[in-house]
Amino acid sequence: MKEAEKALDWLEGDSQVAKEEQRLKALDFARLYEVFVQDPRAKRILEFWDVTLRRKKVAVNATIQEYAAHAALRDFIEGILQQIEFSKTEGKTT
Repeated sequence: MKEAEKALDWLEGDSQVAKEEQRLKALDFARLYEVFVQDPRAKRILEFWDVTLRRKKVAVNATIQEYAAHAALRDFIEGILQQIEFSKTEGKTT
């Protein structure tokens, strides 16, 4: 049993190092999205997308293609906002 625990500790140790390296790489990437917070022009674009794409309601009688297109646009904006939040929290998830 102790040998199995040692093997598990060893695996988790490597896994933790790899996870931290991955988190730091993801954080570096997320920081690129801070342009939407720091640059007034990019901030205006994001605000425009938020109002015109993310918060836009889809008509009840819309086709499945229209629903899919709106979902893709909303996900695009949500992804930007998630990257900004990830950057603000230094890569810590809640």
